[in-house]
Amino acid sequence: MRAPDALTPAELARVEERARAALWLGALRPQSDAEMGISGHNNVQIVGGGEGVARPHVDSAKICDYAAVLYLHPAPPTPHCGTSFYRLKLPSGELGGNVCPPEYDSISQIPGMKHMDLTMWEEELEVPYVFNRLLVYKSDIVHSATAYFGWGHELASKRMAVVFFWKLAR
Repeated sequence: MRAPDALTPAELARVEERARAALWLGALRPQSDAEMGISGHNNVQIVGGGEGVARPHVDSAKICDYAAVLYLHPAPPTPHCGTSFYRLKLPSGELGGNVCPPEYDSISQIPGMKHMDLTMWEEELEVPYVFNRLLVYKSDIVHSATAYFGWGHELASKRMAVVFFWKLAR
């Protein structure tokens, strides 16, 4: 489930200031509806354990340069449900890259990658889910929610996070 306008304008301004300061960035421009006809910026995502699986991806270069996630569940049943970052596992067993080449907007555009086998990816780093943690990263780094939780119908029992997408203002 997704819902827009998760944070108030004042809360959103604080998040954007923290993101800029943490990464030594200039002005950020939030992704908007006008771009590609979609918007996920400042949307809350609520996903239960039976509704989602880890799915390595990058966020489209057309809509953002940086992304962030703010974890909102105050008491997750495990910290192993945050965000993981991945490397491509080569046929030789060695690890390959962890970013989408700049000539592509997403991994699925790379020849041979449209229908990826999830075993092609090796988790390199897991950032644990901690209430109120803001994780900011370059959007071209391969990442995914580590895992989901909450098996009932109650929304409050599920993994809850606000997602943000920004372009560098030029």
